[in-house]
Amino acid sequence: MKYLPEKKMCSNCEEILKTKLKLSKQINVFSRFTGNIIPEKVYLSYFSNLPNSIDFVSIDRKEFLKEFEKNFQPHFLKVLSDYTCKKNKTSLNDKLFILEEKIIIQVENENVFLLFENPEGKLLNKLKDFIPLFYKKQKRKPEICVIINDNNSLTTRKIKFKKPILNLEENYADDFPSVHQKFKEQLKSKNESGLFLLHGKPGTGKSTYIRYLVKIIKKKTIFLSPKTAGSLDNIEMTRLLLDNKNCILVVEDAEELIGSRNHGRNSNLSTILNLTDGILGESLGIQIIATFNTDVKNIDAALMRKGRLKLSYEFKPLSIAKSEHLLRKKDVNIQIKHPMTLAEIYHYEEQDQNTPQPAKAMGFAK
Repeated sequence: MKYLPEKKMCSNCEEILKTKLKLSKQINVFSRFTGNIIPEKVYLSYFSNLPNSIDFVSIDRKEFLKEFEKNFQPHFLKVLSDYTCKKNKTSLNDKLFILEEKIIIQVENENVFLLFENPEGKLLNKLKDFIPLFYKKQKRKPEICVIINDNNSLTTRKIKFKKPILNLEENYADDFPSVHQKFKEQLKSKNESGLFLLHGKPGTGKSTYIRYLVKIIKKKTIFLSPKTAGSLDNIEMTRLLLDNKNCILVVEDAEELIGSRNHGRNSNLSTILNLTDGILGESLGIQIIATFNTDVKNIDAALMRKGRLKLSYEFKPLSIAKSEHLLRKKDVNIQIKHPMTLAEIYHYEEQDQNTPQPAKAMGFAK
């Protein structure tokens, strides 16, 4: 058996090891598995008692240590620091402070552990108010889901898709950027229900816009297929909605769901009415975006009531000028005689310009 030659320690590593050996002889405070200080052992050694504890996670360590040492230094009894050394560079691993009132604070990575005996101590109450000031702000990411049936129970599952690169000024009508701002403001409202209707001919960019919109709204968004949306009055669906308060529901091709009842009964439509401006809506704060291709006159009148309907917008083919501008960006230099949809523009093939082409699907169906 061959043994590798012993690796020579750098001077920093030697000093750190000596410090740890010295401390461990006085009080065995280091974990034999990780080598980190165990604050409970320090507490037991110093105060001969097991402590109460509160853990604070995701703390900005640098800012916390700076302000903590500046504001509470008069209360320090002893400070223990544990370092690591990599490539001859020393870095702080964790730091432990023994304070008055039998309090110990350990700072390890982004965690702060507060150990104490008297839960009513004045210094402890100050620390409990002080430490949360340094929580890191969490970046919220949009959560986008579909509904699945898992063991005869409805639940949501996350899906991934890229945010479309979309120039709203170029790809939509001149009034649309201001409408987009209203959409954003309304959808960002917390615990507020409401209905948003997006309608227009196929290929005018409704689905593409929704993909763009839900990526910039920091809310959970759940996509319902027309078939799933047809079960809104189901008990399992109600349970799912109760577990997903303050979310956005997106229903594409919702004609059958929101069409006029013509004096007939539609229990799913009744659920939408209740979700958008009823007891359920007030309790859950769920917003619904519905898209459809039919004329808005065919939508049930109850959905159009003020207070329930937050916004309605019709997507139309682009003007001749805007259509030609987008075509030129595709190196298609022609003059057209009528407005075009986004689907017609982005799937235009110059060699077939004299042959009418069926509009291809965009957005989620693409």
